[in-house]
Amino acid sequence: MTLEAEVWNDITPIPQDDGPDPLAPIAYNPEYAKAMGYFRAVAQKDERSERALDLTEQIIEHNPAHYTIWRYRQQILFFLNKNLYEELDFVDEQIKYNPKNYQLWHHRQIIVEKLMDVSRELPFINNVLNDDAKNYHAWTYRQWVIKTFNLWEGELEFIDKYLDKDVRNNSAWNQRYFAIFFNPNKPTDDFLAQEINYVIEKIKLAPNNISPWNYIKGVIAKSDKDIDILEGLCKEVEEQKIISPHALGCLVDIHESRARNGSATDKAEGIKICITLAEKHDTIRKNYWEYRKGNTQSGGGLPQLGGPNDDKHKDDKDKDKKKKWEPPLPTRVGKKKKRGPDATSKLPADYLLMEEEFVQNQEQLKPQEEKAQEERTRVDDLRGSPMGVGTLEEIIDDDHAIVSSSTGPEYYVSILSFAMSVVGVLQDDTDPMVSVMKLEKAPTESYADIGGLEQQIQEIKESVELPLTHPELYEEMGIKPPKGVILYGVPGTGKTLLAKAVANQTSATFLRVVGSELIQKYLGDGPKLVRELFRVAEEHAPSIVFIDEIDAIGTKRYESNSGGEREIQRTMLELLNQLDGFDSRGDVKVVMATNRIESLDPALIRPGRIDRKIEFPLPDVKTKRRIFNIHTSRMTLAEDVDLEEFVMSKDDLSGADIKAICTESGLLALRERRMKVIAEDFRKAREKVLY
Repeated sequence: MTLEAEVWNDITPIPQDDGPDPLAPIAYNPEYAKAMGYFRAVAQKDERSERALDLTEQIIEHNPAHYTIWRYRQQILFFLNKNLYEELDFVDEQIKYNPKNYQLWHHRQIIVEKLMDVSRELPFINNVLNDDAKNYHAWTYRQWVIKTFNLWEGELEFIDKYLDKDVRNNSAWNQRYFAIFFNPNKPTDDFLAQEINYVIEKIKLAPNNISPWNYIKGVIAKSDKDIDILEGLCKEVEEQKIISPHALGCLVDIHESRARNGSATDKAEGIKICITLAEKHDTIRKNYWEYRKGNTQSGGGLPQLGGPNDDKHKDDKDKDKKKKWEPPLPTRVGKKKKRGPDATSKLPADYLLMEEEFVQNQEQLKPQEEKAQEERTRVDDLRGSPMGVGTLEEIIDDDHAIVSSSTGPEYYVSILSFAMSVVGVLQDDTDPMVSVMKLEKAPTESYADIGGLEQQIQEIKESVELPLTHPELYEEMGIKPPKGVILYGVPGTGKTLLAKAVANQTSATFLRVVGSELIQKYLGDGPKLVRELFRVAEEHAPSIVFIDEIDAIGTKRYESNSGGEREIQRTMLELLNQLDGFDSRGDVKVVMATNRIESLDPALIRPGRIDRKIEFPLPDVKTKRRIFNIHTSRMTLAEDVDLEEFVMSKDDLSGADIKAICTESGLLALRERRMKVIAEDFRKAREKVLY
């Protein structure tokens, strides 16, 4: 329902009143400002109708974080007795594009609380976590679901899967603490002993990961164990020559605990470690370690926290007069006083832990990075002109040898007899046959960067993402996942972007090669490059091989006397051979893209080689609107800009065209020294891009 419809004739919009001289006026999207004007009018009347419900949906499309709109929407839904399962469908769609929007998650909680039906919640949360395993809102919502509906069973096994996949998942460690200590069935001492051993093994995998260190201290504080139990772990980390500030900090806790019971040796050792941390290994928290050193010197240590098991072992503690270790209280030592609220304290705990670990890792890796840069510079000097890469075939004498080039004939060359040492080792990527491949680890693009294409995203998830992340699903179903996928459609519709996004979601190695790069000058080099491409993919599995513009080598075969054409056909035959040679359930997936699927050889795209064909049409109106919103989200638009003018136009716009129009309009504004983009900029940009 548009705001121009007759159903709104009785409503006079109420514009926003910023006063006569606003300090910092906001350049709202014109459509959003118009919708909010109507909302103020209906809210003033407390109207709870179908049109008001439609209005909230329009505003949410523009600003899904508007909590007032969500609250008003809830009141309308309950007043009209709407189908709340349909509302959950609506929330499903919104969270797909706004997975970290607090208002969306809270609205979902209100709806589920009203329904008292949790049947679809855990599968829904699992899908969100599959896209982003550290989504803080999804984990928090999961805690509410589990606690409210008593779904504790199997939660630890669920968390295990995420920690096995990424031991640095701070959110999963937080969830594990919740699942154990907020469960109505309190853990036994035997269970906590097993849990401590479990965490110790996880710490060994990543000793510089702060999350399990904090977690294990929390577990020990709730158990009948003492901090001394971690001394062996700390020593093992030290023996492996791993500098872990967290292991050293744990040793400080151990020595300080013993020093309180009169051990002078432990006091001296604790002070020594505090100095090392303050001056070398954890300088960012220097003031904190100076404070800990002072406490250790005084013999008092930090104040102790009371735990739930204090009374349980009171007799034992009275017997040996040894106080049980408890985590140190946080202090404000070294912090500067600030006016106003402390912004840092409002950040999520996971963010602070990750930031701290990042800074520490940066300091430790800086010398290694500088050394690596020096070595790369030396190797680049070796690669540069006039030096070439070849294979030594035969030594003739002290001054001469025969060397073969990978691109052609053999050469009789002179040897610099005074250079009798290894001056650099060239890595695999210096081979000219492999240099055309682009090897990327986890591209940064995600599904959120894609406007629309819901069906295409779903199909490529089923064909590529799920077989790599959850192959057991296909085995249970008794089917084999597709070996390969081909994306086809007009240029600029998001084929390459979607391929990179799926690689990001799976954390797979992404190998991209353009079809024309597989066409080589010399006989046999094209097929050799194809074999090398799949060899590299297997070595870096799980991986995705993306061959763009496959029509360069995959066109229909025909009789030809041209040596070049025959070489192209041999390259395609080798590609067919490689597609037949690996298991569809393996960790290598092939994705191809073309603008001319009708020209491809049927043998290349037949089932068994390329099992899924996904079409990318030009975007429809809804998709164009989303793409415009994505590319203008960080632009400052003037009030006269109405994006609907371009969304509803009859021009055949691809996603690439829309991005180019937005970029060009911004450049036109900069050319005239304006920081706002006006409607005329968009019109001129459209003319330039399309005509």
